Amino acid sequence: MVCPYCKEEIQEGAIKCKHCGSMIHITSDGVGTMSILQLLFSFQGRISRSTYWLKYFLPYIVIFVFMIILDITFGIFNKDIGMGVFSGIFSIITFYTSLAIGVKRCHDRNKNGWFLLLGLIPIVNIWLLIELGFLRGTDGANTYGSDPLSINEKSNTSLVIFLISLILIIIGIVSYMSLNTSTINSMKLGTLSEEVIQVMDVNTQEEKIVQVMDVNIRDILSAYENNEVAADNKYKNNIVRVTGLISNIKKDLMDNLYVTLGTGKMFEIPAFQAFFADSQNEQLGQLKKDEKITVECQVEGLFINVIAIDCVIKQKKVETSTTKQEPSNNKDNVVKYSPDKKTKAVLFESDEMIEVGDGMKNVKMMKIQSGEKSHIFSTLSEHYDWIGDKFEFLTDNKLLVTLGSTTASATYIMDTDTFKATRISGSDLYKIQLINGQKYIFISGLKSYHNMGGAFWYDALYNVDGSIMSHIYFEKNDYTNPDAVSFETILSEWDTAHNNDDFDLLKKLYANQVNYYLKSETSRAKVISDKQRLLKKYSSFNQKSQIMKIKKIDNYNYKIFISKAVRFGGKKKIFKSSLIVKLAGGNYYITEEKDV
Repeated sequence: MVCPYCKEEIQEGAIKCKHCGSMIHITSDGVGTMSILQLLFSFQGRISRSTYWLKYFLPYIVIFVFMIILDITFGIFNKDIGMGVFSGIFSIITFYTSLAIGVKRCHDRNKNGWFLLLGLIPIVNIWLLIELGFLRGTDGANTYGSDPLSINEKSNTSLVIFLISLILIIIGIVSYMSLNTSTINSMKLGTLSEEVIQVMDVNTQEEKIVQVMDVNIRDILSAYENNEVAADNKYKNNIVRVTGLISNIKKDLMDNLYVTLGTGKMFEIPAFQAFFADSQNEQLGQLKKDEKITVECQVEGLFINVIAIDCVIKQKKVETSTTKQEPSNNKDNVVKYSPDKKTKAVLFESDEMIEVGDGMKNVKMMKIQSGEKSHIFSTLSEHYDWIGDKFEFLTDNKLLVTLGSTTASATYIMDTDTFKATRISGSDLYKIQLINGQKYIFISGLKSYHNMGGAFWYDALYNVDGSIMSHIYFEKNDYTNPDAVSFETILSEWDTAHNNDDFDLLKKLYANQVNYYLKSETSRAKVISDKQRLLKKYSSFNQKSQIMKIKKIDNYNYKIFISKAVRFGGKKKIFKSSLIVKLAGGNYYITEEKDV
């Protein structure tokens, strides 16, 4: 027999070369080496119990437990099947290697690989574990190859099996104690229903007051991520009030209820894992993912997530119904009256707190007193909050209010007789504007899309009842129009004059001198003459124009880019054109017309 490494003669059946020290594996096919690939993927040969435990089973268990922890951390563990996404993928990948390892252990026991099928039979499969993990293989060579153990290794294997058994027993005892401790902890404090909790000291029997700490969720998660020791010194065993976004609502392996809170980031580690008593099962059943809630809990420390027990929900969201909060006589209150002085609106800060950005702030509310009736609003929509002091009385019973959030805003008209609000626009209130003595609502920064692709920005004038009066189009961030003239009206009159052969109207639309297509400073008379020639040639001429964009040249001159659909001579064509319009004293004049 020759060593496959140094090629020296060795004793028949030897498993270790006395010349180079290499380990030799004997298979039924002859001499070969048991590489890691053969160990994991080959169905030939024999392996010992120590190889089975130390090189496969224990590493497999360690990795599988780690995958389970990842599943639980990311909220993708399914307790019904006992695994999650990561552990499931790992099990699928290692299925083949488990078969290869099991078959070689069967060979060591001088059994065919089909012996593994006993694992499919309940109770009987326990014997399979004993066979593969605890009973030594055939002493000496058998049908499937030579004994993989030397004399020294046989004694070492017995020691390994004893140590493995001892470790498994210790793990079982620790797990049992941990589960009982978890059960006791979940029953220990019950629910926290007050902001101040009275705790009896066992030794002194004196009553102590434990204060609730208002904590920003970003602060506590960041503290544990950066320095667990310092975070424990500050938060552990203290009662904290935290507001966060729900990422998971689940039960752990022992059916304990918990909710995972975070800041909204994907795969946030650590998160705030709040455990609840079984008595709150119904309340947790009404929660939804991505909903914002405030909880009070006792912090236990860090175990992947920041663990908190004995939690209660203190606030789910700001309610839109009437609240008992009342405005105090605070100088920061914003008070406005209707024109007839019979209705008063007060914007004030309540005592209720919500988390905004990196800190807590008081919820703003508005009280409307109209005669004997009154109503208090915390918000008009769950997406918006009161911003600034943007509210104005339009009439004796119509109140204009602007609400906003970090990403959106809206304008409402509130009827102070019925306390009902109607949303009129998705933008901020700009100003109340008088045109010819009539009051209108001027709203800026609205965005829309035309049917040929792309977006445009515009302002709008609304009547005091909320109905639209006209749109005023501009490019983004350009909302100044001194005369508040509707460019829609200009374009409509321009189309009407062409479609009805109304040359008198055309004369009113054009300035004295016009940059007319390729000719500069063309007289108005020549422009009208060219229009007459065109409309006479095509008796069925018809055009319909649509605004694509408005470009402000200065405070009085605007360039309107239009898409013009024209029918003439049995044909239909779309032209991209532009007009320059000059505004003056409430009138407008076309000073340029050309195709783009």
